[in-house]
Amino acid sequence: MRKIALLVIVLLVFAIAIIGSRDKKERATYKIYSDPEGVFTIQYPEDFKISGRGKDNVVLATVATPKNYLSGTNFSDGKLTIDWSNNPDEIANCLGLTISEEVAAGNLYETKMYKKVYDGDCHTFTYTLHSTKIANYDPNAGIEEFDKELVQDQFEKIIRSFKFLVNSN
Repeated sequence: MRKIALLVIVLLVFAIAIIGSRDKKERATYKIYSDPEGVFTIQYPEDFKISGRGKDNVVLATVATPKNYLSGTNFSDGKLTIDWSNNPDEIANCLGLTISEEVAAGNLYETKMYKKVYDGDCHTFTYTLHSTKIANYDPNAGIEEFDKELVQDQFEKIIRSFKFLVNSN
């Protein structure tokens, strides 16, 4: 009877630890990145990495998960790129959502791309989640399947936080 009670206590502590870990990711503390040219701001989890405009000025910002994000799972990395174009052909087709999935050598790349015209330019928000196939791991290795919804939600929150401060032209 005592062994069963001890087992129940251990399982409860383990369950609380798992739930607490997830809650911590869901309640991430956010930082604000302000574009040096004063065009936009964006909020992102403080443990994510952000880089500003690319040399070509087409990429406005890139946000990436840290290396240890969701350790112990089959999650590899995630990256959001925000860019723009004033190419008339791109502007003509700049609306909506595209979802794609690629599988290669045990790796899975899931990409979601939003396009929207703002101030006459096409702005694109693209994030890719890179993971490995959970079936490729030895069941005794202790690797768990990552919470895709949790990671997608983090990137969706970042996208929703994007704010233009002035007209982009």
